[in-house]
Amino acid sequence: MKNRLGRNEGGYCGERIDIQAVLSEIDELARQLDWQPQKICSDDHLIINAYVRQGSSSSHCFYISSGIHGDEPAGPLAVLEMFRQKLWPIDLGLWVVPCLNPVGCALGTRNNGQGIDLNRHYRQPLARETISHIHWLQSCPRFDCSVLLHEDWEANGYYLYELNGVDGTSLSHQIIEAVGQLCPIHADGPVDDWQSCDGVIRPSIDPIQRPEWPEALFLLEQKTRRNYTLEAPSDFDLPLRVASHISALRTVLLNSPS
Repeated sequence: MKNRLGRNEGGYCGERIDIQAVLSEIDELARQLDWQPQKICSDDHLIINAYVRQGSSSSHCFYISSGIHGDEPAGPLAVLEMFRQKLWPIDLGLWVVPCLNPVGCALGTRNNGQGIDLNRHYRQPLARETISHIHWLQSCPRFDCSVLLHEDWEANGYYLYELNGVDGTSLSHQIIEAVGQLCPIHADGPVDDWQSCDGVIRPSIDPIQRPEWPEALFLLEQKTRRNYTLEAPSDFDLPLRVASHISALRTVLLNSPS
């Protein structure tokens, strides 16, 4: 469905998912495909897994995460479909975290179980999830690119944030063109005070001046110089949002410059 559903009022009010079932299937499929599982965090109440696969013929390394906000179900489902359909390019090194906030996803809340927005605390981490994630990231190699799957409950269409500290090379418009075959694109106008142009937002950010860091800023400072944060419009049909994320992610993985 390519029209807004009119469900969201003051926050996300759409479909919920059984996150444990999603993560169990991802785990089973990843192991069948010979990906290496890694524990980011594991105790009786909090389990966060990552899956790593070294590229067969390329040194390019990509990082993908989703589920940092528990009311954004399209990201974990897109990762699941990538495994189900075997859509990961075989020649790339891939570090994939299907769900950074499993408790929030189970509750259907943006924040974690302690009411913390995990995507605001990568400069001064407070939550167990973020502290463990940073520790794991520090053990990883540098990435050529990172892709973060999100949703926006207020958006009228798909859009993305690009942080590019490498050069002028950008895939943003290719991503938007590909997604636009499936899903409406956010019209020109501001999003969180940032100006969008044809679905692309390029924030002018000095991380040192920002007291709160989202995951994307930490990655830009510590692990990669190119990041795409993909935002699906969560007042649209869930299968459409999942398909849009898959199209965007595939565009990045198949077209990233050397």
